[in-house]
Amino acid sequence: MLENLTPPARKGRCAFTRFRETLDSHDVQILDDAMADQNWTTHGLAIALRDRGAPLTYQTVYRHRTNTCACKRRGDADVGQPATG
Repeated sequence: MLENLTPPARKGRCAFTRFRETLDSHDVQILDDAMADQNWTTHGLAIALRDRGAPLTYQTVYRHRTNTCACKRRGDADVGQPATG
């Protein structure tokens, strides 16, 4: 019954980055600024994005904001991340 059991193919990038890639440059800048703005809680940002039609959950935003998403595993964690330093 389980002879052909294999893990699913990885999509490579997280849902946050895939959503970000669908935006125009103006919206990308707004999103990046919001992600870097510590006045936005992750929960509040996730709700605001979802209210605007983004297919993102709190967990998706949290993982990307904390570099624990698929981007980090690929080495692309700086995509849409706040600058450090």
